[in-house]
Amino acid sequence: MLNIVIDLKKKIKENFGIELHFHDTCGGMYFSVDEKNEQVSEYIENYFKEREKKLKYRQTD
Repeated sequence: MLNIVIDLKKKIKENFGIELHFHDTCGGMYFSVDEKNEQVSEYIENYFKEREKKLKYRQTD
């Protein structure tokens, strides 16, 4: 899974110019960005869908 995270972070930086933050906690792994961006959210969703991985969303404001 770590190789997927590294690849995704690189692609987000290249395609959108923003930093994707990765957090690994006892409750699981999650990502965050500094500012909300629907294009990035869609990209991440498609990225994991192509790899047959499921995502859970938790929105914080």
